[in-house]
Amino acid sequence: MVFDFLLLFLLIRITNSCHGGGQYSTLAARNRALAYAAQSFDADFHNAKCASEDYGFYRAKELKRLATEYEFSSVPIAIGSGGTAVCGFDSDEEKCAWYNRQVGTQGPGFKRARFESFFDVDKFECTSNRIFAFEDYFLMAGGEDYDRDISAAIETRIPCQFDKAYLKFDYWSNNETPVLKVCVIPEDTPDPQCEESHMDSNPLTFEIPQSLRPFRLRVQVDSIGKDDIVFLDSIRYEGKFCEVYGPEKKNTTTTRTVANAAPTRSFKPTKSITDNDIVYSTTESIKKKKVFGTTSIVHSEDRDLGSQQGKLDVCEALSCDFNHGDSCYYSLSGLGGTAEWRIGEHYFGNPHTGIHKANPIDQRMTGFAFVGLDRNDFSTEVFVLESARFFTKEPVYLVFDLYQRSVGPQLRVCVNSFDNCPYVNPPLNAREFWRHDQRILLDEEAEKVYFIAGKVGRNLYLAIDNIRLQTSDFEDYCSQVL
Repeated sequence: MVFDFLLLFLLIRITNSCHGGGQYSTLAARNRALAYAAQSFDADFHNAKCASEDYGFYRAKELKRLATEYEFSSVPIAIGSGGTAVCGFDSDEEKCAWYNRQVGTQGPGFKRARFESFFDVDKFECTSNRIFAFEDYFLMAGGEDYDRDISAAIETRIPCQFDKAYLKFDYWSNNETPVLKVCVIPEDTPDPQCEESHMDSNPLTFEIPQSLRPFRLRVQVDSIGKDDIVFLDSIRYEGKFCEVYGPEKKNTTTTRTVANAAPTRSFKPTKSITDNDIVYSTTESIKKKKVFGTTSIVHSEDRDLGSQQGKLDVCEALSCDFNHGDSCYYSLSGLGGTAEWRIGEHYFGNPHTGIHKANPIDQRMTGFAFVGLDRNDFSTEVFVLESARFFTKEPVYLVFDLYQRSVGPQLRVCVNSFDNCPYVNPPLNAREFWRHDQRILLDEEAEKVYFIAGKVGRNLYLAIDNIRLQTSDFEDYCSQVL
């Protein structure tokens, strides 16, 4: 009864707050107000529910007692030997490259855990204001009867990273006492470079700058007391690995990205996306945590990749036909994106708006990059396909093919920043499937390209293929400079 009364009171208060006070001048302002009201309602609803006598909260030792624990590996599986830095901890066959690392005041470290007995979800939600999505297994530390605070950490070794990368994971704690850190440890020094995390919404997202030398990446939690318990899950390292060979220090890279059945969990934009809002929404979503300054692990041995330091030749950086199961030098989850592009092979999606026509100029294989999924509405997501940094000695045309079979999905191509977007996808043509030779001029100042997709509603798709370069005479540029 108490809970019902509080809920009714909150509904009346929010309803009253929606009347009066002037008119909304724009649709964007109205959407922002609605988003704010929804967030306020969610917070008030949570507080009202948890204040009632019908719900309590879990203590650390209760949660530990309810969970079934399994050992989590302390032996690393190298990324170059089949290990993966994207782990959900749900399968024994996962070959996770993350492993327990003893640090600080030693405790038992993280255990792999799962709730296999009765577990009250409402009571768990009232234990902390943080949201943690239980899919199956997760990592757990704490709830121990120690007479001192302990630390727990997991770590992986990155052989070499070209361009920046992102580390994402879900984190939960029953209180704010434990201190979460993300650390980079260069191979030539035992001293970690760590930054404490502020508690943003899950998944927590960290930017890791380029390092052409091996380093270890660590997620560490300190000050775990006897009344504390912490969970980690769904850890994703999204970056491009490279290996350095021989005295000439030649560099090769392979893209290690994952094409899941749905986009990664993400920060939601605070307003609906309108026709002119894709770039604005992307800029807003860049508010990701930069753990390290851009020079924090840059070494003097970093090499010229081409004629300018840290940049690839424009042909190497931008040319891609997506026919080999990867995205070449493009990041599928680029800066500012809230969801991933995916790599498609063969036909995909429903027969009406899905991708069911081969590209006539690339019928040897059917690789392409795309966004969209049947029965899933991604209209509030922003998809950013980001190139590596590059240089060009003369103006060139960036050319690609576009697949579009429905009204709604929008594609912009931006150069260097989200404020300079010279390309917007053309109106739908019912007679065309693949729109060939979409062009953007790149001048000598160009060094980054972003393919930004948005407004991808339920059962809708958009794809690109055969990214290539042409001269001012529309001839193949890269064959002329080889």
